[in-house]
Amino acid sequence: NMDLGQMGRRCPAATVVAAHTVVDHRRYQIDGRGFATIEPELDAAVCGVLWQVTDQCVESLDRYEGVFFGCYRPTRVEVLRPDGNKTKALTYASGFNFKQDRGQRNRPNPGYQENILDWSSQHGHPREYQRELFDWIPASYLPLWSNLTGRGAETKKETRF
Repeated sequence: NMDLGQMGRRCPAATVVAAHTVVDHRRYQIDGRGFATIEPELDAAVCGVLWQVTDQCVESLDRYEGVFFGCYRPTRVEVLRPDGNKTKALTYASGFNFKQDRGQRNRPNPGYQENILDWSSQHGHPREYQRELFDWIPASYLPLWSNLTGRGAETKKETRF
């Protein structure tokens, strides 16, 4: 989770360790419900935030992520820390089908992907990665995003990263 406010409410004992990169061949994806997940793919990486959490935090996150109902499943991934060392971390991957029909991408819920992009920017993730996140925003959502953020882009071509 990259949202500091959400994590503060769900896991008050959690602390940010650093922005990080998942290096064990994962790629960002939108699942069939319109929410983010990561899935295996060679030569791919995703960016996120590395948190120090307690057992109570993990229990809270399991409840929020719907682990009991199969909405998300806890997954261990290898991450690259800012000091160059690798470590294992817990993340949540969608328990739902993320595959697209006939080559079409799943669509994120309105406003959701825009938040993901803003949080990624706040944590200083690479511009190329932010561009990848931006590319998940359907063109039809851009006028709404423009109104909410004041960024003014009316088309994807007008947005610069």
